[in-house]
Amino acid sequence: MLRRFDLNLDQLNIILMFVSLFLSYYAPFDLILISYAFLGPAHYLTEIQWLDKRNYFLHKKTDILPIGIATTLLIIFSLLKTENVATFNCYLFVAIMLFSVIITFSTSQLSRYLYFCIASLMVLGFMGYQLASLFYVFVPTLVHVYLFTGLFILYGAIKKGGFWGLFSFLSFICCGAYYFFVTPLPLDSLRFYGDEESRIFVELGEQTLRLLNVNNTDENLLRVMAFISFAYTYHYLNWFSKTRVIRWHEIHYSKAISLGLIYFLAVSLYIFNYQLGLMVLLFLSLLHVVLEFPLNLLTARNVIRELAITYRRSNP
Repeated sequence: MLRRFDLNLDQLNIILMFVSLFLSYYAPFDLILISYAFLGPAHYLTEIQWLDKRNYFLHKKTDILPIGIATTLLIIFSLLKTENVATFNCYLFVAIMLFSVIITFSTSQLSRYLYFCIASLMVLGFMGYQLASLFYVFVPTLVHVYLFTGLFILYGAIKKGGFWGLFSFLSFICCGAYYFFVTPLPLDSLRFYGDEESRIFVELGEQTLRLLNVNNTDENLLRVMAFISFAYTYHYLNWFSKTRVIRWHEIHYSKAISLGLIYFLAVSLYIFNYQLGLMVLLFLSLLHVVLEFPLNLLTARNVIRELAITYRRSNP
């Protein structure tokens, strides 16, 4: 008789990693467009709903209001597309990050605003525009979909222990490093390089090459685009795999219908006009990133704490 083989969450995610890697190898441009349009909106909607149920991992749910208002202003200003506004947006995004740190780890209202004023003055005084723009470009994109995803995988591996948790984290690192050594073989060749639909992602790839001080050749751009496709696709699949942990599927039917309708409209926008879909869904995309900041910060703290405990146990 054949034994039943049940996949645990780590094993499932290892499979999803390699599926994402395989698809990004052969279709880096198609994959990012499809994942962002079809998986992205579902991810934003269900994660925001899940975070709301947990008070955004803050002491009080209302603490998130300034972040939501600032993000709304950020999106409105970004539509103006002037150089001065772009500069302001970079610093505004850094301010949102600073305020997230403060409201996550401080409970006193007076001390929060005092810390925020001091931190903001320090940022304005010492952080140049180039550094602020790097935060604005990469934190909502690759930092969110790759580094923070890796952080959650690492925390799970540390907490649960065992072989599969560690192997899941190592697999994630190896998949991310894969394109430093291997050039993808896209079935669509380079036909998407000039398409308007993929321009925003190609620009992210070009900025990544500049950050890494790597020549912007067709081969290098192809590698970084494949990495971006892998990171986004697995980030979404990783979220939807956590049904037992997150229980995002246990939504009241009335709310599920509302979310389903919004999702249908979002995907329809992408199908009708991809650029229009990007513009309209930009708010949800950025909002879910900043609403997740407190959870990311707490997870980073917990990882450091667990690693410190492990180190002390091994070095009494």
